Amino acid sequence: MALTTKVKIPEEIVELLGESEKTLPRRIEESLALQLYLEGRVSMGKAAELLDLTVSEFLKLMRRRKIRLRYTARDLKKDAGTLDRALA
Repeated sequence: MALTTKVKIPEEIVELLGESEKTLPRRIEESLALQLYLEGRVSMGKAAELLDLTVSEFLKLMRRRKIRLRYTARDLKKDAGTLDRALA
C-alpha cells in the first residue's frame, strides 16, 4: 500500500537537489528510507526492501549519497556470534 499526498516543496530546494519533477518522488522516497535507517528505526535490509532494492543496491545508494554505514560494536559482537555458530 502506498500513500499519495501533495507536499509543497520550495523551488529552491528542488533546484538544489538537481532533480526533475519526474525524478523527485523517487529521490524523496530514497531520502525517507535512508533517514529511517540512519535513525535505527529500520534495518538495512528493511530500508532496501522499502525501496525495492537489494542490500547491495542500497549500499551503492548510500555510497552515492555519501552516507556511512551504521555499524556498531554491538553489531560486530552479534555478527561474530553468528559466524561462530555457523562455523561450529
